[in-house]
Amino acid sequence: MNYYRRRQLLHTLFFPLLKWYFSHARASQREPSPQVNPLDTPIDVVIPVATKDVEMLPLVLQGVRRFVKHKIDHIYLASSPNQQIARFAHEHGCTFVNEDDLSPLPKADIDYICNGIDRSGWLLQQLIKLNADSVCENDMYLALDADTVLIQEHIFFHGKTIFRFDKKYYKPFFRTHELLFNSKPTSIVSYVCHLMLFNVDVLKKFKDTISQLHQCNWSTAILAAIDTNEKSYFSEYESYANFFSQHYKKDMELRYSHNLAIPRNSSLGLDHLIGEYSAVAQSISMHEYRR
Repeated sequence: MNYYRRRQLLHTLFFPLLKWYFSHARASQREPSPQVNPLDTPIDVVIPVATKDVEMLPLVLQGVRRFVKHKIDHIYLASSPNQQIARFAHEHGCTFVNEDDLSPLPKADIDYICNGIDRSGWLLQQLIKLNADSVCENDMYLALDADTVLIQEHIFFHGKTIFRFDKKYYKPFFRTHELLFNSKPTSIVSYVCHLMLFNVDVLKKFKDTISQLHQCNWSTAILAAIDTNEKSYFSEYESYANFFSQHYKKDMELRYSHNLAIPRNSSLGLDHLIGEYSAVAQSISMHEYRR
């Protein structure tokens, strides 16, 4: 049995226990850090926006401003040149960023087609999230997918960085991580939860490590790892969290994500989502393909 098959088997066997432990037993033991008040930790927020997700922005922003329990200095909306998104950003106190200025390389340089489907935009959004330290002014920033709405309070740092995990376990993400870092990821959980707090200093080491190992820019190395047989071959969340775990484990805390995917209906109000789902979820994802 190969390494990834064993890890997946461990994930399947132990995930229910991990979910219970980090949702209940560990939570009851958790003590707030006396040194760090989340409200005193300023962060920025970065939301890459594809045209298909514009309709979700009002809900997403309401959730961020109501439930992120940190001081938010800036919210950046990154997309291709789009007057509708730029106007929305201006009207809602956000900063619009042209994705061409934020991406480490032009979208035209991304040649990623799987089974006739162009996946370059999907990969570009991940590169944008990894390169947002180029515009963010704080030491940490929250990257959030534009189809995910927070419906309960979220803290991402209180002396330790909080990483949320979920049930998903997608082997290509882990294989690509090994290819990029020349080391196998050790986690048996998945960190793909549609949001993540990035520490700018750790992120720099993450990208520098890739560049040094491959003797090229980190984004070029990620492109070189493209597997056109896989619709999704790389996860910024999975690789960053595994890198953090391998090098800064004492500085991380795990929590179960309690994310729930539901059919998209952007006309639902935030209060409706809270009333309907907060007993079972802390965030809601309304993926466009789930209409």
